[in-house]
Amino acid sequence: MKFVPDSVDFEVGHRLRKLRRTAGMTQTELGSHLGVTFQQIQKYEKGANRIAASRMHEIARLFGVPISMFFEPAKALATADGDLDIKDPVIHFVSTAEGKNLNLSYWKLAPNLRLEVRRLCQALADMSPEVYPSAEGRLP
Repeated sequence: MKFVPDSVDFEVGHRLRKLRRTAGMTQTELGSHLGVTFQQIQKYEKGANRIAASRMHEIARLFGVPISMFFEPAKALATADGDLDIKDPVIHFVSTAEGKNLNLSYWKLAPNLRLEVRRLCQALADMSPEVYPSAEGRLP
């Protein structure tokens, strides 16, 4: 039986493409982080292939967005010109060059080093005045 994408597949792919472009990442770079080819990323973005839940979780973590971002009503995410409406300061930061570089560097670290980086950031944040309220709370 041949896979026939539906409107949800197209919408998820469209949002992946917008998110990747907002972060200034190429299909090849994203594919490298996910362990797939750029052709597979193209298929995801066109809705030709469905994105598995585990892969979507990886993508959401890479870009620092909730998985629900792929499914929320379009009007909640788009501006008049069709770009992502980035009101969340965390998502906004990840969309900057600084955020992209920090995020990509972070994911190159071994898991034990990532934990130490998170703890260091939390300790520094605890010593700083709060700029943005945290929805996540303290890190482990």
